[in-house]
Amino acid sequence: MMKRSLIAGTAVVVLCASGLAWAAGDSAPVLVWSQQAPGWGQPGASANVYYGGGVFNGQFYTAELNWGPQVYGPTQTGDPPTAMVRDFRTATEASAYNGARTSVLIGDYIFFNRQDKSVGMVHLNRLNSDWTNLVAFPEDNMNNDVAPEGMTTDGTFLFTTQSTVKNVIRKYAIDNQPDSFTLTKTLEITVAGANTFRAISHYNGFLYVVDNLGSKGIYEINASTGEYRQLGTHVGETGYQAVRYGNRLFVIDGRESGATQNLTIYTISGGTLATSKSYNLTESNPLILGLWGIGVIGNGNNVAGFWVTSSNAFVSFFSYKTCNEPFADSNGDGVVDMNDFAAFQACYLVDGMALEQVQSYFCKCFDVDDDGKVDLADLRAFEACASGPAIPWTSSTECP
Repeated sequence: MMKRSLIAGTAVVVLCASGLAWAAGDSAPVLVWSQQAPGWGQPGASANVYYGGGVFNGQFYTAELNWGPQVYGPTQTGDPPTAMVRDFRTATEASAYNGARTSVLIGDYIFFNRQDKSVGMVHLNRLNSDWTNLVAFPEDNMNNDVAPEGMTTDGTFLFTTQSTVKNVIRKYAIDNQPDSFTLTKTLEITVAGANTFRAISHYNGFLYVVDNLGSKGIYEINASTGEYRQLGTHVGETGYQAVRYGNRLFVIDGRESGATQNLTIYTISGGTLATSKSYNLTESNPLILGLWGIGVIGNGNNVAGFWVTSSNAFVSFFSYKTCNEPFADSNGDGVVDMNDFAAFQACYLVDGMALEQVQSYFCKCFDVDDDGKVDLADLRAFEACASGPAIPWTSSTECP
């Protein structure tokens, strides 16, 4: 099928789109800031910043092994600039405990998990939401039934993966008193065929985990009933945390020796993983090594950005924009016409300039083959999607 060229002038010829299957893509993540957490360089245990517990009130809750629970905003302020909003550590904490692995905000309290150095047991701890009044769970941990590796919440219940039985997920109701709290286990989920879950996340009534050392399966679990299904298999080398937002699923790699520091972004369609695209985050900052956790922020179903943590104590924030469907519909009005081509033409890099020189969001979306330029190959993809004025776009072989 021949498509009429939308560019006037002699430099561009009419292009044939027959046989071309161009997928609608998303703009690549862009590093906004990267900073090391306060435990870096401190004596004692490793300064790893671990898993994401979730994003609450627009802030990312996590924790550092050599320090304790921490929370970060999406922007840096102050002099020197920092995005850290709050952290917690005392001299007693440093000598008696191996920091923490994650933190979550549930109502008026912050919960975090840490390891008692004297007995090697993971404990659950609580702070008031103003980061005061440390309260520890009883030392027997309900016969070590409460041994959280990763944690998340739906705002009411606490969900954990386990540092003991690693393919089990537990759900706890919490009864808070001023200087104590009790837990009641309301659900235990054993995922058959899985080996090791590390971090866990919650989104719209479902939990998400990725099997780190076994099948690399990615699972969606009903947070009320415990019913689960495997959405697909992770394409990366390892999987530490899977976080859903809208119809996107973000999975990070990189902790295991020799693994790449990759983020893989999947689309979910019909209850299964559909398309996927991976990004090596060390290309933005070579100091980001050994990814551990991730938290995603957005507006409605549109992702705005995400935080990632690393084993060398870096916390980084990347901006991310979801492109329209199809990618060529720059104004999202359902048609691909001359208005969209005007936006494309502003991004078209005849001289092969680096895409970073054109910071427009849609310029990144127009870079369909992700080679850092909006060039002739991307023009072919655009023309394959052109519908014309007032003609609604529909998916086709040339422009799926």
